[in-house]
Amino acid sequence: MKRRGLPVLIAVLLVVAVVLPRYGLVDLLWGNKAVAEAEATPRLAYSVGALFDDSEETILTVEEAAALETTYHTCRSSLHYDTLTGEEQAVYRMMEYAMEHSQTNVLVDSRLVPDHERLEEILACLAYDSPLLEQNLRYEVGDFTTYYDVEVLGIFTRTAQMEGYYLTVDNFAPKWWQPKMEAMAEAKRVVEGLDPKLSELEKAEVLYRHLADKVTYTEYDDGEAVYSYLYDGLIKGETHCDGYANSLALLLRLAGIENVEKDYSPEDEVGHTWNCARLDGKWYNLDATGEEYIPDIQSAMHAGFYFAFPDELLEYEAVAANALAIPACEEGAYMPVDGRFQESSDSGLVNAVVRGYGRHSNLWALVTMEEFHEKDLDTQLQKVANRLRRTVYWLTFDLHDGGTALLVYDGKLYDN
Repeated sequence: MKRRGLPVLIAVLLVVAVVLPRYGLVDLLWGNKAVAEAEATPRLAYSVGALFDDSEETILTVEEAAALETTYHTCRSSLHYDTLTGEEQAVYRMMEYAMEHSQTNVLVDSRLVPDHERLEEILACLAYDSPLLEQNLRYEVGDFTTYYDVEVLGIFTRTAQMEGYYLTVDNFAPKWWQPKMEAMAEAKRVVEGLDPKLSELEKAEVLYRHLADKVTYTEYDDGEAVYSYLYDGLIKGETHCDGYANSLALLLRLAGIENVEKDYSPEDEVGHTWNCARLDGKWYNLDATGEEYIPDIQSAMHAGFYFAFPDELLEYEAVAANALAIPACEEGAYMPVDGRFQESSDSGLVNAVVRGYGRHSNLWALVTMEEFHEKDLDTQLQKVANRLRRTVYWLTFDLHDGGTALLVYDGKLYDN
C-alpha cells in the first residue's frame, strides 16, 4: 500500500502543478477570476457617517445605480440631466438617491468620471435641476480606495478593490431632509389652491406673487454654512435669492410647469440665483427676489419687471453646469421693450417713452441704452414730462451686457 501511495501522490502533484494552472482552475477555485471580473466592472457607492466605513457602504454597478428609484425626481427638471452621458446619469441618480436618503458620502469609480471637477459638475447639475438641493453647496472631494466582498462558487468570499473619487456633501446630512419635507407639504397646499382654469403663465404669476406677499429678503450671517433655504422661504418666510429660487422652482414643478434654476456666481463676488420657466410654450426668466417692482395697481406690467422677462433684460449673465441646458428666453410676456438706443442722449428716446406710455395705460414705458449718462437722462426725462404734462418717475437697471434699462413710470404705479 505504501508503494502504491507514492505514485498517486506524484499524480496529484502533477495535476496541481500542470493541469490546474493551464486551465485556470486555480484562479477559479481561489476566486481570482471572480475578483478580476468584479473589478473590471465600474461601480458606485453611497454611505452615511464616517467616510470609508465599509460596513455602511452600499456598492452598486452602473446599471443598478441608474435603476435607483427616487421619490422626488418628478419635482425637478431634467434639463441638465439630459445633457449627461449614460454613465454620468447613473452618477446623478446615485447623488439624488443619496440626497433623499440622507447618505452624505458618494463614491464613484474613476472610470466613470475623468476627474474631481467633473464629479463636482454633476453635483451642480442636480442643484440646478432640483429645488430640493441648494445652489449653495458645501462638500469635500478627494480620492479613495475601498473594498467589497465578492462571492466565489457560492462557498466563500474574496475581497475586491474599488478606486475613484468621493464627495462628502454637507447638504445631504440627515438633519436637512425633514425641513424640506415640511416645505414640500406647504408647497403642495399652495398649489392645490390654484384655479385649474388658469393658463401656465397665470398660474406662474399667482405663485410668484405668493412669494412676494409671504417672503422677506434677508441675508445669512455665515456664507460658508448650510441653510435650509427651501424651508426658510416657504415656512419661515425669510430667505435670500437661493431660497426664493428654490421655493419658486418647487411651486412651479408641483403646478406642472417645467423650470430650471439659473445663477451668477463669479469668484470673489456676491452671486445671484433666479429661475426660468416654460410657460404656455415659451421660456421666460422669473426672478422672485425682485418683488419690489410688482405694481400696486392693475396694469399691463402685471407682476412687474422681474416676471416673465427676456434674456436681454437680465442683470446677470447666467452660469450653469452645462450651458447647453439653459433655454433661451427671447421675449417678455408682459413688458416689451419700447425702444433700444446707443446712448441716453439719443433724440429718439423721448418719442419712444411717450409712445410706450400710450401703449401701457399711460402708466409706464421701458427702453434700453448701451451707454448711460445721468445728466443726459435728466434732460431727456424733463422733455418726457413736458410732453406728457405730468410728473414722471424713473428707475434704471444694470444689464449683463453692460447696458442699462430705463423704466419710466407714473407715481400711482408703486403706491408704497
